[in-house]
Amino acid sequence: MVLISGIGVISAWLYYRYENAAEDPRVKDARLLLSRYDELMQNGKFDEGLKLLDSIEQLYQSVPCYGESFEMGVIQNNRGSAWLTMALYNTEDSIHKSEMLVLAHKETLLSIATYEKWLQQFDSLPYGEIKLKVEQCFPEQDPAFAGLDYQRIIDRRIEEIELAKIETPRRLSVSYSNLGIIQRHQYQQDSAILSYIRALKLWNRNPAAKNNLNTLLDREAEDESILRQLFPPDRRKPEN
Repeated sequence: MVLISGIGVISAWLYYRYENAAEDPRVKDARLLLSRYDELMQNGKFDEGLKLLDSIEQLYQSVPCYGESFEMGVIQNNRGSAWLTMALYNTEDSIHKSEMLVLAHKETLLSIATYEKWLQQFDSLPYGEIKLKVEQCFPEQDPAFAGLDYQRIIDRRIEEIELAKIETPRRLSVSYSNLGIIQRHQYQQDSAILSYIRALKLWNRNPAAKNNLNTLLDREAEDESILRQLFPPDRRKPEN
C-alpha cells in the first residue's frame, strides 16, 4: 500500500509539473492572484478583493493580446459581483447602496461587452485560425519562453480558447443575470426582465435568472435538484 501510495504521489507530482510547465509564464502570477481573490471573497474581504482585481487586471493588460481576452471579462464580472454583493448585504445606507449599484452596473456592462466582443471574434473561428492568432501573440523569441516547451504553451492556450468558446456563453449569462439583479434594485423592472430573458437564452438552466424572473412575474421559484447541484453539467460540453 505504501508503494502504491508513493507511486500515486509521484504520478500526481509529475502530472501537475507537466501541466504547470504549459502555462503562459507571462500571466502565471495573475492566475495565482485569482485563486487568492476567491479566498478573499469567501471570507467577505471585499475591499481587499477589489484591490487584488486591479492588480490582476494590470498584469493581463501588460501582456500582448490579453487586454481584450475572455479573462478580462471574468475580472470585470468579478468586480461587478463584488460591488453588487456589498450593495445588497454590506450596507444599510441607501445612498451608499445606490453608489455601489452604479459601480456594479458599470463593471457588469463592461463584462458583457468584453464577452460579446470576444465571442464575435472567436466563436466560429476554426482551429487553424485560432492557432495562427495565438502564435502571433506568443512570439517564440520572447525571453519569457526561454528554456520552456514553447509548443506545449501554444497548445495549452489553444485548449483554453476552445474551452472558453463553450464556457463564455454561460459566463455571459451570469453577467446578464447580475445586470438584471442590479436593474431590479434600481427599480428598472422592465429592463431587469429583459436581462433575465437574455440570460436564459444564453443558458436556460441559469438558476439566478430563472428565480429572479419568476419573482418579477409572480411565479413560484424553481429549485435546482440536489443531484444537479452535486453533479453539474460537464463544462466542456455546450449547454442551452
